[in-house]
Amino acid sequence: MTDLQFTSQSFFSLMGVGWVVFSENLMLEFVPDFMPDFMVHTQIGIGKGLVFVLATGFVLYLAAVWLVRKSNRPPAGETSYSGRRALILVFVVLASVTILLALVSIVYTLNNLKGKEVEGLEAIADLKANQTVAWLGEQRKTAEFVHSDASLLELYAAWRQSGDEAGHARLRARLVAYRDAFDYENVLLLDDKGIVVSAMGGAEPPPGPNLLETSQRAIQTGQVLSTDLYVVQRDPSRVYLDFVAPLPSPEGTPGLAVALRVDPNRFLFPFIQSWPVPSASAETLLFRREDDEVLFLNELRHRSDTALKQRMPMTQKKLLAVQALEGKHQTWVEGVDYRSVPVLGVVRHIEGSAWFLVAKLDKDELYAQARKDALWIGLAATLCLMIAAAVIRLIHQRGELHFSKIQNHQQAEKRQVLELLDAIAEGSTDVIYAKDAAGRYLFANREFSRVVAKTRAEVLRRDDTAIFQPVDAERLMDSDREVINAGQVVTSEETLRTIGGIRTFLTTRGPLHDAQGRVIGIFGVARDITEHKQQECELRASAARFRAIFDGVSDAIFLHDAGTGAILDVNAQMTQMYGYSRKEVRHLGIAELSANTPPYTEQDALRWFARAQQGEAPAWEWLARRHDGSLFWVEMSVRRAEIAGRECILALTRDIGERKEAAALLRERIKLQEQIGILSQAVEQSPNSIMITDTAGNIEYVNRRFTLVTGYSKEELLGQNPRILSSADTPRKVHQDLWETITAGREWSGKLHNRKKSGELFWEYERILPIHDAAGHITHFLVVKEDVAEREHGM
Repeated sequence: MTDLQFTSQSFFSLMGVGWVVFSENLMLEFVPDFMPDFMVHTQIGIGKGLVFVLATGFVLYLAAVWLVRKSNRPPAGETSYSGRRALILVFVVLASVTILLALVSIVYTLNNLKGKEVEGLEAIADLKANQTVAWLGEQRKTAEFVHSDASLLELYAAWRQSGDEAGHARLRARLVAYRDAFDYENVLLLDDKGIVVSAMGGAEPPPGPNLLETSQRAIQTGQVLSTDLYVVQRDPSRVYLDFVAPLPSPEGTPGLAVALRVDPNRFLFPFIQSWPVPSASAETLLFRREDDEVLFLNELRHRSDTALKQRMPMTQKKLLAVQALEGKHQTWVEGVDYRSVPVLGVVRHIEGSAWFLVAKLDKDELYAQARKDALWIGLAATLCLMIAAAVIRLIHQRGELHFSKIQNHQQAEKRQVLELLDAIAEGSTDVIYAKDAAGRYLFANREFSRVVAKTRAEVLRRDDTAIFQPVDAERLMDSDREVINAGQVVTSEETLRTIGGIRTFLTTRGPLHDAQGRVIGIFGVARDITEHKQQECELRASAARFRAIFDGVSDAIFLHDAGTGAILDVNAQMTQMYGYSRKEVRHLGIAELSANTPPYTEQDALRWFARAQQGEAPAWEWLARRHDGSLFWVEMSVRRAEIAGRECILALTRDIGERKEAAALLRERIKLQEQIGILSQAVEQSPNSIMITDTAGNIEYVNRRFTLVTGYSKEELLGQNPRILSSADTPRKVHQDLWETITAGREWSGKLHNRKKSGELFWEYERILPIHDAAGHITHFLVVKEDVAEREHGM
């Protein structure tokens, strides 16, 4: 090692060590105070790298210039090889500096873009979290307003006291008013046992455990409470959120509560799922922890039917939702989402609930713009390298001018041949090219440059990897190798990604031979057949759409020949309705598909067809026959149609068996209602006292004779227990035996000493019979009474 080399190396090493030790404190002076912490170290690293690369490049540049000057003074008799080596060294130094600068610029672009996206995600997350909290607060305020509405309790008490439908209608009208005013899915009135007393939508199934427990707790505490989001068992696709407002009730009376049922699909979920700016992957998730799992509350963008169904275990530590629930999130968090796709997200807790909200974005989309910027930076760096190479090449050409003059004559001869070929190729609308055995382009015509959006300088002497995308390039090179190995011309279709999108080409490839017959490359001629292929696809798609519509109609469709009536085609509904396959139907006539008795014969059908050929569109009822021989009623309508230039009859067949059965059933019901009316009049006019109670003994019906005998009106008796008529003269054991007998499902009869409203005592002979439903369960008790005095007098 010479003294100069040792001194240069020592100076460069000391400069590098000093920069590593003292540069960070120096760079901190230039970092703005408002910059987020996560970007400070990034900016310092970028600055240190830039300064070090620039300094290193400057030193290496001085060394390269010194080497070039030294190499330009070779000893006598020595070739210029050392000069070429110095030029190569200069190019390597410039290329290294350019590449390093490009890499640093790319890193800076990525981090800067990431910071902007984090700010945007934070703004969106704050907006949606605050709006969600405000929405929950509005719902709670509405429930507080209902809690303070004493008129609901008054309407309920008036209804229960009167027992008439008008009182119930007034109560329901108030519930409907709340629903319509605040856009609720339903408004329910529940008692302290969680039973739905009234609902704006009529009969309501028993509430689920969420609403049942919440309503009882709200009545006990007297506070407005809410359920969490839950799925309705009878319809898993529906998600509800209930706000329960207890109604103040006097001491000693059962409590009531109003459940305001909210459908989150009306506002909350659409608001959560919306995104303020166009994005291919961004979405907002609402979730909570349930045991050892993450439960997603809203519908996910990239999966369907997931609201309160999509669960993921807490053991997946990289999951964004798991990190949020474990409190590991700060300003932003990186991880994977439910698709295991890397994402960047911002998490917010929804105050007053167990919910968390995350606004996230796929990293692929996040860095999409950065990749474009990186491409431009790379192209700029490539351009710089090309310029540097061109300059160095010019310097080198000064030493090789003599060699160039020698080659000019040979090149002139070749140029004449190439110009002739070029004129032919340039006038062609097909893509024409030639490659050497290594796959590098030797020739490409103007159409080739237009298709790939590259100049010839960017194409020639390069292989497919420098021109096409990796997938296309690999496929093209495989096809070239097959042609070279086979030594034959091959024609095939292939698709390529071009500047105009994905295009389809019909390509002919063949081997190129030298004077000795050896394969030295290939040629190719490719014709763009994209429009032709698109027309073929459109025709196939049109046929598929017609078939989908044809088979998707709910009525059976027949396509008949207008002249012979032969069946040409049927849709899928016909095969289901009649039980035949399409192949079987084409061999059948109208007679096999009909009752074939007047007026449902083939001749009758052809008369209808004749009317259709005259331009009419008749419709009539027809008795059809299935494959199994069973007959069924259909409604048929026919019309003339021209399909593919052929006169046809289009027949639509609709099964009306259920409609006819419904009409018959309606007639039977009317007759039954008339019989029930007669029976009701008979009971009402019966000389015996008749009473009907529920299984708890509460009176639900009494006839007119009952009110005349007891002196009580119907309004006074309904809802009361028969004990209202009891006197102290009847032994307790008699009542106990009576109750045990009828609850066991047996009839009881005997005499009871009862008391009228006036206080008068009288003896009655009573028969009590249990009434059973279709399943054999007791639903009511029927009591038939006779005044003993009148009975004995009559005897």
